[in-house]
Amino acid sequence: MVSPRRKVLLVDDSELVRALVVHALGNAGFEVSTIDDPSGLAAALARDTPDLVLVDATFPGTDDSRLVELVAPHAAGRRIVVFSDRPEADVQALAARMGASGTVPKDDVSRLPGRLDALFAAH
Repeated sequence: MVSPRRKVLLVDDSELVRALVVHALGNAGFEVSTIDDPSGLAAALARDTPDLVLVDATFPGTDDSRLVELVAPHAAGRRIVVFSDRPEADVQALAARMGASGTVPKDDVSRLPGRLDALFAAH
């Protein structure tokens, strides 16, 4: 039996990061859509139902409190993962405030498919 393609919504302000993630996850069989601003999250989720939302932890002009306000209302019943190169303790604390189900470091995008597979397997 073939597994259905998992759908991921990436929320990241960097065009380069979005392109790298789309490439890495697309090659691993994920279906990826992207937005560049967390203020568009509600509209993106109204258009589609991703299996996982991958959210960058840092956006220009948006502090952590505002990011939590934008993301947390969508966490119930949804797999949200914080994606960041910030210190792990900071990212873990932010993820907890958002109600996110995990974190993934931005250190090596080529390892992202395996990390997301592990998150899917854990839940």
